[in-house]
Parts: sequence; structure tokens; C-alpha cells
Amino acid sequence: MTNGLRALGHVDLRVTREFACAVSSEEAHALHVPRRTPVWVREVVMAIDGIDRVSARSVTPLLASRGVWSGIRRLNTRPLADMLYGDTDIVRSPFAWRQLMPGDPFYGAVRGHGGVAYMPSRAGCLLARRSVFWRKQQPLIVAECFLPAFWDIAPKRQP
Repeated sequence: MTNGLRALGHVDLRVTREFACAVSSEEAHALHVPRRTPVWVREVVMAIDGIDRVSARSVTPLLASRGVWSGIRRLNTRPLADMLYGDTDIVRSPFAWRQLMPGDPFYGAVRGHGGVAYMPSRAGCLLARRSVFWRKQQPLIVAECFLPAFWDIAPKRQP
């Protein structure tokens, strides 16, 4: 996605939070781990031409964040794509799309970046996508929410 965003303008990435916590029920299901398993979370915002356009959240079991996915702790302001693409050991699941709602662990991160004051589509929803990357049987969720300002510059498809 980072390359696609760069085609729209100058991209800056800032880390908003990195922390350990217990995994939510919904994320536990996607990671194939028991509820309340300790996980490492990285939340970032990507701005295009100085305006926040995309919020992203990455989640992996805490043990994996110290092992096979340890690179997530050293990215700083580099995009996660730097770590994921080009590694033939990594397998990616199909995208799952959803509307973010209060109670979703990702909703709180998005809320702080212009995602709740107004909605990004005529349908009135915050649209997010998620996929799970697997490396040596260890999962890493990558979720991305397209903030309201994203839709102002998103390429329009002709019917």
C-alpha cells in the first residue's frame, strides 16, 4: 500500500503508539491464539502531503515480536512494507474488509486521527481492511483504515 500512497503525494509515516497488551477476542481469532494472549501492537498514521490519510495497526504475539517478527520493534518511522515484501518465507492471507465500530481495538487508534468526526463515505462508515502475514507459523495482523481525508484524493473509478 505504501507505494500506492506515494503515487498520490508525499508520504510521511509517524508511529503513534507501540505497546504490549492482551489480545482482544476478535484479533485472537485472526491470529489463531487464545484470547488474552500477550501481543505487541504498533499503530501508525500515514500522511500524504501533510494530511493524515491512513491509520494502520499491526499485531503479533509478544513472543513472535521478540523472535520471527522482531523487526517490527526496530522499524521506527519506516513502513512495515520494508520488512514484509521481498521475503519469500512470508505468506499473506486474503484481505478481509469491515466497518470499524466502537469496541473494535482499532477504532480507538483511528478516532484520534480524524476518523470519527465525520465519515469517509456516503454509506457513513469507517472502512478498514486486514490481512494476516505468516512467517514460520507465526502470525502478524496488518490492519489499515482509510481516514475521511483519504477519500478526497483517492482515484475515482469510472463505471
